[in-house]
Amino acid sequence: MVGTGIYTLHYTVDKGKEVTTKLAKNIIDPFFPSFDSDRADTDANLKNFRHFLQVAITPDVENIYCFDDAIGQDADYMFSFNCDSTTAGTIIKKLDLSKDSLTGDNPEGMQHDFPWWDKKEFGN
Repeated sequence: MVGTGIYTLHYTVDKGKEVTTKLAKNIIDPFFPSFDSDRADTDANLKNFRHFLQVAITPDVENIYCFDDAIGQDADYMFSFNCDSTTAGTIIKKLDLSKDSLTGDNPEGMQHDFPWWDKKEFGN
């Protein structure tokens, strides 16, 4: 009986924690979405890709990494992913993107060193 009571109590606490965590995530995520800068193609990264880039994820899109630095008034967001030229063209057109004239070391730029960020191509 003692073993059963402990198991029931442990199960109830774990289940309560799971429900509370899920509820908190549902409330917090719309305001403070999760970003997984250390793992590709997570649910959070797929969701952020769709939200920020406003395009569907086609089969050619892979290795999606996302990073945010939303502390303070000057939020920064970075995305790295692989795709074919058609998808890249769609994103460029949809968001009216153009290459930035700022290259090289930018002291205002990213403060983190990610292996997936191509410094030769994008600076910093």
